[in-house]
Amino acid sequence: VDNEALRLQVRQLRADVDSSKQEAAAAEAAWPEVYAACQEWLDVAEREAGAVREQQTEAARTAAQHAADAICAGALNARIGMELCQKVLGDKDAEMASLRHE
Repeated sequence: VDNEALRLQVRQLRADVDSSKQEAAAAEAAWPEVYAACQEWLDVAEREAGAVREQQTEAARTAAQHAADAICAGALNARIGMELCQKVLGDKDAEMASLRHE
């Protein structure tokens, strides 16, 4: 009885080993395909990351250009305002001078 039980255990262990070998062989056979799929996804991710970086760079350039344009417009408006103030002051000075002579 003990020998029969041992034989059954050995038979079961051999079956388990054979099953494990088959699973390992199947996994090994599938590995190149899985690796290729992973590599493809990596390539896609890298391309998308590059596209995002380009979009971010372009957005930053556009924002910087708009900021520069706004600063230039503000400076121009300030200059025009100063020139108008100087003209008004000149006109007021002339008006005061003419009132003094009257």
